[in-house]
Amino acid sequence: LFYRTGYKVAMDDPHRLKWSKHTRSMNGILINDEGQPYSVESNGYFSRFLQGGQLAYMKGNANNAYQSVETREDHGLSKFERHTVLLKPGIIVIYDELEAVNDASWSWLIHSLKSMKLDTLHNQFTAMIDDWKGTGRLWSSEPFSWNITDTFLVPAVVYRNYSGMLTKKYENTQWHLKATNRQKNRQQRFLAIIQVDKNGTVAGFREIEKEKGITRVTVGDWEIEAALSTDLAPRLQIRSAERKTAFTAYGDVFNFLGKTYKGNIANSSKLVELLNGQMSLKEADDQLLPPIR
Repeated sequence: LFYRTGYKVAMDDPHRLKWSKHTRSMNGILINDEGQPYSVESNGYFSRFLQGGQLAYMKGNANNAYQSVETREDHGLSKFERHTVLLKPGIIVIYDELEAVNDASWSWLIHSLKSMKLDTLHNQFTAMIDDWKGTGRLWSSEPFSWNITDTFLVPAVVYRNYSGMLTKKYENTQWHLKATNRQKNRQQRFLAIIQVDKNGTVAGFREIEKEKGITRVTVGDWEIEAALSTDLAPRLQIRSAERKTAFTAYGDVFNFLGKTYKGNIANSSKLVELLNGQMSLKEADDQLLPPIR
């Protein structure tokens, strides 16, 4: 439902180099409309992982992914950490922490191979393929503006691969959605919650009255809380009393269902869940970038 777009066409084709291989074709982030250089130096990795019965979590680190000495590019990004949580079976939570050396324009991207609709009043977007439906909603630390289009920035033209081969025609109606902060800033945070379900059944989003800088949203029996203000320390907490499951991306002490949980790792990510009739705690801290050969 929400997938990278574009066509390979040919190795040196303008559409491939400036769209399908580029960050702008993917569900990622642009800084000042720039993506990640085409270089092994521009790397990222998964730094945390937790797996539970009702919830799975992964943290990605792309701090070094927007610069390369080899290609002589440095787009000024100093921090890009993406927290992705799957609330089984079909709710995805994405929390982005972004920082730059100077004030920057940040663009949050999502795409679909089929038609996508946008509700700017509620910052909500929808995609449908056959009888499957995906509905997402976006929050941010700063006001943002939307752009939606069904055409590529660099079109995929009719192309003949080699002499004697048939000409291939590429469809130009894939959908691209972009949310960009209205005023440049050094720090930015995004929170996205996406529901995917068959037969178009989604629970809807209910935003609870929030503290200053803290956004709380309920989706079904899940309560999701995120610190969007960059004046606050990053925070992402998710809990469901009904499912006896709770998660925090950061912290030393975590309270759930009247009990306090304290792990062995400072500021670790923690997952509390019911296992074999007892509440158990798992935790994970940041792992270093593995060696690249």
